[in-house]
Amino acid sequence: MNKARESDAPVIEFQKVSDDILAFWGIVDDQIDDENTRNIIKVGKRVERLDLYARLHMSRVDMDREVCRLAGRIDRCDLRYRRESISNLRALMRAEELDYPAIIRETERILEV
Repeated sequence: MNKARESDAPVIEFQKVSDDILAFWGIVDDQIDDENTRNIIKVGKRVERLDLYARLHMSRVDMDREVCRLAGRIDRCDLRYRRESISNLRALMRAEELDYPAIIRETERILEV
């Protein structure tokens, strides 16, 4: 962050971080043979992304896509989670206006058991 702040080309300073993130996801898919482990990691990614999107007040399209991706992934692993949270998130996506604080609260509750 400090290098980016001082740089004339801050995006270049973030390239290594971006490369490392992409390498990590490549390794998850290529090196982790256990499907359940991969799915747990990807559920975590979806939960974190949904939380971040809500905090950044992202668009309904982006938010709804993440809820769908999370819902599709979470049942593919043996995680215990609050099933009603997925239903509640889907209902929040159908509301006339997005209630970002409620989405954050529900996202934080998904893995509470």
